[in-house]
Amino acid sequence: RHLSGDRPLQKIASGATSTMAITKLGLYNVSAAVVNASQIMNTNALLGPKFTKIGLEKAKMFDKGKMSTRDKGIVKQLMIEEQLGLEHDALMGDVHSPGKIFNATTKWFQGVEQFNRRTAGLGAYYKFLSENAADTFGLLEKGPNNKYVLQHKAGIEYARETIYRSQFDYGLYDAHGFIRRSGPIGSVLFQFKKFPIKQSEFMLGLKGAEAKRFWVSYGIAVGLVGFPGMNFIKDMVRQMFDTDIELETMKFLNEWTDEADSDIEKESRKRISEIIMYGLPSQAGVNISSRVGISDVIPQGLGDLAGPTLNTAYKLKEIFSENRDGKWAKVTKNMATSLGNLMVALEGSSYGKRGRKITDFSPQERVVKAQGFRTMRETREVNAQNVIRYDEKKSRALRAKYVDRAIRAIENDEKGDLKGIAEDYASDNLGTSKSFVRAIKREMGQKQLTASQRQFFNQSRLGKYKSLPTYNSLER
Repeated sequence: RHLSGDRPLQKIASGATSTMAITKLGLYNVSAAVVNASQIMNTNALLGPKFTKIGLEKAKMFDKGKMSTRDKGIVKQLMIEEQLGLEHDALMGDVHSPGKIFNATTKWFQGVEQFNRRTAGLGAYYKFLSENAADTFGLLEKGPNNKYVLQHKAGIEYARETIYRSQFDYGLYDAHGFIRRSGPIGSVLFQFKKFPIKQSEFMLGLKGAEAKRFWVSYGIAVGLVGFPGMNFIKDMVRQMFDTDIELETMKFLNEWTDEADSDIEKESRKRISEIIMYGLPSQAGVNISSRVGISDVIPQGLGDLAGPTLNTAYKLKEIFSENRDGKWAKVTKNMATSLGNLMVALEGSSYGKRGRKITDFSPQERVVKAQGFRTMRETREVNAQNVIRYDEKKSRALRAKYVDRAIRAIENDEKGDLKGIAEDYASDNLGTSKSFVRAIKREMGQKQLTASQRQFFNQSRLGKYKSLPTYNSLER
C-alpha cells in the first residue's frame, strides 16, 4: 500500500514513523506517559507554583467531568484538543490502520499530553487575569463591559503563548529548517528528535525566577545523571583526562557514606547520595533519571543520528544471533518497548552485557520493570560492577606508566630513579615487588622478541628472557 500513489517515498517514510510511534510510544507504554508528565516542570517554571497548582486543579476537573462552563469555554478557545502532541505528525500520511492502533494504544500518553496543555493554558489564563486588571484595558464604543472582553482576549493570547513555550508545537511547519528541508528521509532520521531540541531551547531561554524554578525542580527530579548533555560531558572528560566523572562522583559519595559514625547517619548519607545522583524519585526505589532527563541531547555517534527506524532495523540482527537464547526480552524490547518491558518483568531477572545474571526482582520491582523503569537496587548493583571495572582499568593504566618509567630507568642505568619508582608503585597498592618485576620483564621481553618468538616464549617460558635483568638485580 505504501508504494502506491504519486509520492511513494513519503508514504514509506510515513509508514515507518507511524510504526515507530506505535512500537515505542504506543501499545500502552506506561513509562512514556509518566515521562511526558514531567513537562509540568516547564509550566511551573513559567507560571510559578501558585498558578501551576490552579491549572492542575482545573485540569483535573476536566478529567472528572466536573469542569465549569467558563473553563470549558477557555479550553475550547485554546483549541487544546486540536493541538499536535509529540510525534502526532508522524501519522499525517496515508496510513489508516497504524493511526487507529496508535490512537487506541496511546490513550495514556495522549491523555497526559492533553492534561499538560490544559494545565498550562488554564493556569496561564488565570495568572494573566490576576496580574492585569480589566480597567487597564480601557473602554470602547461597544459599552463598559468591553474592557472585560479585551482582558479575556489578552488572557487567551497569553495562555496560548504559555502552552507553546512550555509544551511545544510538534507540527512539521514548526520544525527546524534542516528537518523540513530533509523531506521524507529527514522525518525518519529525526523522529523523536524534536523534543530534546525544543526542550534545550526552552532551558536556554529561561531567565531570572523562571530559570531558578526550573533548575531546582529539574535537579530534584533527575539528579546529576540526568543533567542535559551529561553523556557528552562524560565522554569529553574521559577522552581528555582518562577519568569518568560519574563514577568518580559515586566513589566520593560512597566514601563519604562509609565515614558516617552511626548506622542512622550512614543511611541518611546513602539517601542523600542517591538523591544527588538520581533525584528524589530514587527514594521510591525507582530510577527515572535517564528517562526524564536529556543527558543524551548531544549526539555522540552515528547511532544517535540514525533515528529509531534505522536503529531498530539494525538491532534485528539479534534475532538471528547465536547468543539470542535467554535474551528474548531484550530483543523484544528493542522492537516494541512496552511488550519488552512486560517480558523483562515476567522473566524476573536482570543481566549484564555478557549475559550474566545481576539480580532477581522482587514482586514490587517487577511492577517497576513492567512500567519501563530501572529499579534502584538494580542501579546500585550495576554501578558497583562498573566501579570495580573502572578501578581495575585505572590500575592497569597506572601499572603500565610505572613499568614504562622503570624500563627507561633501566635502559639509562638510573638505579636511584628505579628505586623511587618501586617505592611509588608500592605506595599506590598496585601489587608486590615481584609482580612489578614480572611486568617489567614481560614488557622488555615483548619489545625484544618478534611476534613468533613472543608466542613461543609465552608457551615455553624460555627465550631471550634469560638475558634480561634478574629479579634480585631489579629488586635491588
